[in-house]
Amino acid sequence: MYYVEDTKYLRKSLESINEAVDEIVILDSSHQARPITDNFPKVVICQDAKLAEKQPMPKLLNLVKSRKPDWLLMIGKDEKIVENFSREYAEKLMNPIIPDIMACECSKFLTWNDCFIPQRIPRILMQRVFPNLGEEFLIPEDAIRPCSIRIKWPTDTIPNAKMSPWKEKNTISLVTIMKNEAKNLDSFLEHTYLAFDEIILLDTGSTDNSKEIAEKWGARVYDFKWKNHYGVARNVAMNFANTEFILQLDIDEKIEDITKVYEMINSGKDAFLFTIADLHPGGGVAFPESIRLFRNLKGVSYSGIVHETVAESLFRIKGIQVDRATTKIIHYGRLKPDAEAKKKYYRELAMEQMKKDENDPLPYFHLALLERDNKHIEEALDYMQKAASRGWNKPNIRLEFANTHLLAAKVLYETLKDIDPGHPYYNEIMKKIEILGNLIKN
Repeated sequence: MYYVEDTKYLRKSLESINEAVDEIVILDSSHQARPITDNFPKVVICQDAKLAEKQPMPKLLNLVKSRKPDWLLMIGKDEKIVENFSREYAEKLMNPIIPDIMACECSKFLTWNDCFIPQRIPRILMQRVFPNLGEEFLIPEDAIRPCSIRIKWPTDTIPNAKMSPWKEKNTISLVTIMKNEAKNLDSFLEHTYLAFDEIILLDTGSTDNSKEIAEKWGARVYDFKWKNHYGVARNVAMNFANTEFILQLDIDEKIEDITKVYEMINSGKDAFLFTIADLHPGGGVAFPESIRLFRNLKGVSYSGIVHETVAESLFRIKGIQVDRATTKIIHYGRLKPDAEAKKKYYRELAMEQMKKDENDPLPYFHLALLERDNKHIEEALDYMQKAASRGWNKPNIRLEFANTHLLAAKVLYETLKDIDPGHPYYNEIMKKIEILGNLIKN
């Protein structure tokens, strides 16, 4: 449905939705829409209205409800849906697997002369039509799901706006690997299956019905024989992606605010460093960092038998721009019953790799992270030092080298801050504590 005050962008807006919808209802206060709408047979009502009508929405909603549609697509007369909004995708939105879904939220961006203002405006793009639907109709938050559609809203009158290049097509694949995740897939996919352009799951040997569940949600599932190497599996999975961006999210993870992802990829940056809220039993939380969203560029690949990352390959690409993510990833894996068994398996893989090549920095690096996770700080520092001496040129090693020493500083600070004032070196220790405190704070 449209409320039209002028027709400057109306034709382009109609073209962007015409294939996907059954009918188009327009309330026209410009009295100039008909010459344009005559070329669109799906426009079933183009009713004139008083110019600058004070409350056009109730009248427009009544026009829409008179047609008795099942779903309503709301778009402005100057707005354009930039992705290819096909009927197939519209059917996916209108036939949600979760029956309680009442609306789909998209991202709306202010644009001007093929540039855009870095501002995302959440918009309810489609919603079910109910008898009580009105301008103030409120939809419960848990009944709304984000979708992958972007709306382009031209704004020709914003002076001194900070503009960035606009890319008409900006698609994302959610890519991950899995094995025997039948118990967790539904909760993982119900929040992601509409949000991305494609979901790719590489199955490494499931013996339960993981593949059937994933396909039910529309994911593309591929089989892969496990080779005791997480980096190899990630690279195989990534090769199936057909989009501009790739998001790595594991089955035991969730993005805190999934709508922020489209805001990030429209920033013009190439990759994003996420803070991972790593939940521990007993209420503890660690905050490691990892690049999880990145352009699908030639030469990008994962390295590492465990704790695999694309950082090393990304930083080899000239001119690559990495920014911090504007939302967190929450990791629930350590709360699962098999968490300790997985850590033991990771350790075995790292030790095996170390035996093959003692000059390879990555096994030492992975062992350092495992020891750090177990709060064995001295052992973590020892392994991290060995990793750094063998691979200081690797950005991920430099980053985690600094993070491990910072954690050691925090442990030392907590140990020293309650020292007895009668200690012979009390004043000297207090000076060191102040330095440590400032380091940690900064």
